[in-house]
Amino acid sequence: MTCARTALLMLFRAVAPTLSVRLASHRTPPSKLRTNLHLASFNQVAKKVLRHFPTLGLLRRHPAPAKSQFGPLVSAAAAAGFEIRTNDSRALADSLDAAVRSEDP
Repeated sequence: MTCARTALLMLFRAVAPTLSVRLASHRTPPSKLRTNLHLASFNQVAKKVLRHFPTLGLLRRHPAPAKSQFGPLVSAAAAAGFEIRTNDSRALADSLDAAVRSEDP
C-alpha cells in the first residue's frame, strides 16, 4: 500500500467515520474512486446540514444555458418549423416539450 493511499484512507475515515471504507483494487479506475468519494462526502455534508437546519431546504441554482451550445439544435428545429427558446432552463424545457408534430407523435 502506498503512502498516498494510506493518507487518503485515513482522511476519508476522519471525514466519514460511519461509512465502511475499503481500498480499491488496482483495476478500479481512479475516476470511479473519485466519484465514490465525492458521493460519500456529499452524503455526509447533507446529513450535517439536515441535522443543523432541519426546517430549511436547499436548492441548487443552475446558470442559464449557454446559447452558443444550442445553435445546431435551434437551426434544426427552425427548419422543422419549431421555435426553441434558450433564455433559461425552464423556457428550454417548455419549448422542447412543445416541439411535437401532430402527425408524428
